Amino acid sequence: MKLKGLIKESSFGDLKASENDYITYEDVQNLKVGNWKSSTDNMSGSIYWYNTKEKDGEPLYATPSWEDQFGWVPFDDSDGNHYGDLDFSKNPKKFKGNKKLQIKAYLSAVKIAIKKLEMNKERELNK
Repeated sequence: MKLKGLIKESSFGDLKASENDYITYEDVQNLKVGNWKSSTDNMSGSIYWYNTKEKDGEPLYATPSWEDQFGWVPFDDSDGNHYGDLDFSKNPKKFKGNKKLQIKAYLSAVKIAIKKLEMNKERELNK
């Protein structure tokens, strides 16, 4: 699957879509990518990913359709570092209404964002 063009530095989602067109936080709860697992923050409803092997590891926030901008997923850590965006609304013919394909692309993008977060963490440790 080609992800080129899906991970952007800024995007804003499909404001005319409904939550039925694109994945939401309910669609990505309790997923796994390697040692990382998704969970829901009870206070905000955000999806965050955490490394099950690290007690106090840095979480990665990746909530689909964040702030009702359907099709848009920002990737950030709790320190405010931004690792890109995934915007399904940039290619509605391919993604709109196809949640199975969106989840597959979402998981691929999560893997990329986790690698960026881990590289950033390693850089910080080596300072």
